[in-house]
Amino acid sequence: MSSGSRRKGNSSAWPEALRPGDLFKGTGTVYRDLGEGRVLVGPKIHELSGRSAPRNGKVLLDLAKVDPKLSVDLNSTLVDRAGNIWLCSNFGLWQLTIRRNAFHRWLQRTDTATGLGRTTRAMQVIGDTLYVNTDEDGWWGVDTRSGNIRRKDDGHWAMRCAMAPDGHGGLFANCSFRLMHWRNGRLVVPMFTTERMVHSIFPMGDERLLLGTNVGLAWADTSLTRYVPFTDAEQGKAANAMVFAFHRDRAGTLWAGTTRGLCELDVDGTVRAIWSQEDSTHYLPGDDFQHIYEDPHGIFWLSTGTSGLIRWDRSTGEVRSITMRDGLPSNGIYAVYPDQRGRFWMPTDYGIVRYDTLTGQVFTYTVADGITDNEFNCTSHTQGPDGRLYFGGMNGVTAFHPDDLVDQHYGSPLVIAHAEQLDGGTGELMDRTAEITRTRTITMRPSDRFFTLRMALLSYEKPGNVLYGWRIDGVDNDWNNQRDPELRLVSLPYGSHRLHIRAKGGSGEWNEQELALTINVIRPWYLRWWAVVLFATAIIGGVYLLFRIRLARLRAVMAMRDRIALDLHDEVGSTLSSVALFSTALRNTNRTHSEKESDMLDRIAENSAQAMESMNDIVWSVNTRYEKLSDVKDRMLAYAGPLAETCAWELEIHVEEGLQDPRLSMNERKNLYLVFKEAVNNAAKHARCDMVRVQVRKQGQGLELTIVDNGAGVSGEAQGRNGLGGNGLRSMKERAEAIGGSLLVEQAEQGGTVITLRFTPHRE
Repeated sequence: MSSGSRRKGNSSAWPEALRPGDLFKGTGTVYRDLGEGRVLVGPKIHELSGRSAPRNGKVLLDLAKVDPKLSVDLNSTLVDRAGNIWLCSNFGLWQLTIRRNAFHRWLQRTDTATGLGRTTRAMQVIGDTLYVNTDEDGWWGVDTRSGNIRRKDDGHWAMRCAMAPDGHGGLFANCSFRLMHWRNGRLVVPMFTTERMVHSIFPMGDERLLLGTNVGLAWADTSLTRYVPFTDAEQGKAANAMVFAFHRDRAGTLWAGTTRGLCELDVDGTVRAIWSQEDSTHYLPGDDFQHIYEDPHGIFWLSTGTSGLIRWDRSTGEVRSITMRDGLPSNGIYAVYPDQRGRFWMPTDYGIVRYDTLTGQVFTYTVADGITDNEFNCTSHTQGPDGRLYFGGMNGVTAFHPDDLVDQHYGSPLVIAHAEQLDGGTGELMDRTAEITRTRTITMRPSDRFFTLRMALLSYEKPGNVLYGWRIDGVDNDWNNQRDPELRLVSLPYGSHRLHIRAKGGSGEWNEQELALTINVIRPWYLRWWAVVLFATAIIGGVYLLFRIRLARLRAVMAMRDRIALDLHDEVGSTLSSVALFSTALRNTNRTHSEKESDMLDRIAENSAQAMESMNDIVWSVNTRYEKLSDVKDRMLAYAGPLAETCAWELEIHVEEGLQDPRLSMNERKNLYLVFKEAVNNAAKHARCDMVRVQVRKQGQGLELTIVDNGAGVSGEAQGRNGLGGNGLRSMKERAEAIGGSLLVEQAEQGGTVITLRFTPHRE
C-alpha cells in the first residue's frame, strides 16, 4: 500500500491529498478513508456527515478501547471486498468489521458489579408497547417505536412467568402465586391467589382461562374468582409436569407443551394422549416441550429443552429431529417464529438461531453480533403485529425484524492446508500437500495405513463458528459435519471414490466453493481380478484332483471287493460244496454207520450248507453290481420263494410305486437283507402262518421295510426277554442300529406279527 506525504498545519482539517486508498499521517494523527463515509482519525473511526471535518463526525469505534496497542504506531490499513478493515502496527495485524447493529437491546444491565444481568420472563405486545416481566425488577413497558423504557411498578409485582392478552387491550398475567387482569394502567379485578406458579395462560373465550402451572393444568374464570386444578385422572402424568405452552391447531384440537410430553386435549380439556419418547404408541423423540408452532401445511415444529427442534408431520407420522448434529449451537430451543423467507428464528441456550427450512442451514447470532446475552429463557418471547421479534433472556430483551438481517455473501476460499500419508513401507509420515494440490488425487496403496487432510477456510470472521462438511460418493449417504478441520481417511472400500469437502463460515451459510478430490484405493495383489481368477482356478483344480483321487480309490476298493467276492465264491464256495457232497456221499454209502457217525455226518452237511449260504450272502453284499434297491428285492424273492413253497405260504413282496431305485451302501444292503431274512426265518420256524407280506416304501427322507405275517404273533413276554425277545430279534435290532435306523416289533390287530425297519440311506 502506498502512503502519502507528511504535512504540517491544522490536523483537524481534511487533508487535500487524501484519496480513497491512501494513508496520510499528519502531526501525530493518522487519516484513512475507509469508505462508506467512515474515516480513521488517529485511533478513532468517525462517521462523516456531508463535508464535515473528520474530527467532527460521530465516533463509531475507539481502537484504543479494542486494544491499547492500536493507539500508537499504526502503519497501514486495508479495506477488503467484504468490508473488513485490516490494521497493521508494530505489534501485529488486526481485523475489524464494522456493521450497523440490527438488534435493539432493551433492559440490558451493563453496569453490574456482580456480573448478573436482568433476567426477563414472559412478554406481550399491546399496541406500541412491549410489556416485559422480570425476576426481580418487576414489570416494564418499552415503547417499540422509540425504545423508551418505563417501569410499570415498584418491583413488588414480580410476575416472573405467564402473560397473555385478554383480547380487549389488556393482559392476564401471573404475579408470583397470584393472577391479575390489567388494562389501561389499572387492575380490572382484584388479584387472585393461586396454589401454584403459573407458566402459561390460554384464554378459552371470554369466561375461562386454561392455565399451565409448575404441577400440571388448571382452570380459572376470567373474573379471577375461581381456580380449579385438573385431577390426576384428567391429566395423567402431566400432573407432575411444568406446562410452558398452548396451541390450538387447525382442526380445533388443543395441545399443551409440558416437561413430561406433548399433551393432546379433548374438547372438555381432559388430556386424551401424551406424546413422548417414553410411550411407544404415542412416540415423539423428546419430553421437554417448550413451544408449539404449526406451519401452513399443518406440520408441527416443536421446541424442546433438551432434544432440539422436532418436525412432526401428523398426516404421515414422519418425525425428524434437528439437533446439534445438524449445526444447532444447543439442543435447548425455547420457541420457533417464522419469517417471510421460509426461515425460522429461535431463542436458545446459546444465542439466536436462524434456521433455513429449505436448505437446513443454521446460523447463530451471539453477543458478538450485538444481542443482549447468549442465554435466553422459556416463555420469554413474542412477536409483534408488524413481524418484529422480541426474545428475552438472562440480561434484557433483544428486539429485531428478520428483514433487517440480510447477509452479504463473500465466498472465502477453501483450500487444503496440509496433507500427509503414513507410508506403510517405510513407516514415515510423508508430506503430500503439493502433490494433492496439483493433482487433486489421493492414492492409497494397500500398505498405507491412513491419509490425513487438513482443510482451511480463509476467513477470520468468527473462526470458532467455522464448520466443515465432507462426503464420499458411494460410501456416505449424507454429509458428515465437524468443527475439526482435520479429516483422516482410513479403511475405505477398494476402488475409485469422489471426496467432496465444503465449509460454513461466520456468515452461517455453506460456501458455494466446494473441494472435490479423487481417492484411488488400490486393492492388494491377492484381491485383483487376475489373482482371484488364479486362486479360483487353483481351488477348482485342487477340488477336481481330490475328486479324481477319491474316485480312483473308490474304484480300487470296489474292484477289490469284486475280486474278493469272486475268490470267495470260486475257492471257498467250491471247498464248502465239496465238503457237503463228500458228507452226503459218505452218508449214502452201503456201509452201516453208527448213530453217532450218522449224526456227525448230518451236522457236517448242515453246517457246510449254512456256511455256503452265509458266504453267498456276504459275496452278494460286497459285490458292487448289486447296489440298488431292486437288487435287494430280487435277492429277497430268491430266498423267500422256495421257503414259501416249502411252508405253503402266500408270499407277497411289494416295492411302492413311484419310489426311485436308490443306491444303497454295502452295509445298508447287507443289514436290510439280513433283517428281512431273519424275520422270514422266524415266521417259518415259530409263526405257524400261511401268509407273509413284505413291503418297502418311502418314509420322509428314508425307507421303511415292513414284514407282516398272520401267525401266532409275538407275545409281550417274548418281547421282554433279552430286549426285543430272543436272539433273532436282538440281532435284527443291532443290524437296524448299524445302519442308523430303528426296529419296531408289534402284535398285529388281527393276529400275527408286524416288524418295521426304518432308516435313511447314506450312499458311500
